[in-house]
Amino acid sequence: MSGPDAVQLAYPELTGYISAARENILALPACAACGQWNWPPRAHCRTCGSARLHYRPVRSAGTVYSWAVSRRQGPWAPDSVTALVSVDDAPGVRVLGWLRARPGDTRLAVGARVRGQFVEAHVDFPLIQWSFA
Repeated sequence: MSGPDAVQLAYPELTGYISAARENILALPACAACGQWNWPPRAHCRTCGSARLHYRPVRSAGTVYSWAVSRRQGPWAPDSVTALVSVDDAPGVRVLGWLRARPGDTRLAVGARVRGQFVEAHVDFPLIQWSFA
C-alpha cells in the first residue's frame, strides 16, 4: 500500500499534521494537560505522559537553525538545500523541510528568517517548503 493513507496507517500520530498540511496549514501537537509542544509527534506527551495531544495551527514562520546541501537526487533536483527551522509560535520545535535556495546563495545562513508553505512532492504526503522572508 502506498499513498497518504499508508503513511497515516503506519504513523497514526502524523494524521493531524498531514490533514492540516493538505490545507497548507502547519499544525503541531501540543499537550492539553501541560501545554508542552510534542514534535516529533508521539502517542503520549514526553513531558507529563498524557495522551491528550491535540494539533494546534501555528504560523509557518521561523529561523533557520541548521541547513545542509543534498548532492543526491531527492524529491527535487540534486544540490537541493534542506533546512531545520525553529518555528516562531512553538518554542523548542524545529521542523525539517526543503529551502528554496541553491548552494552559494548569500542569504543561506543560520538565523535567516523564513516562511513555509506545503507543496506536493514525489512522496506520500505534502512537504513543507521554506522560503526566505
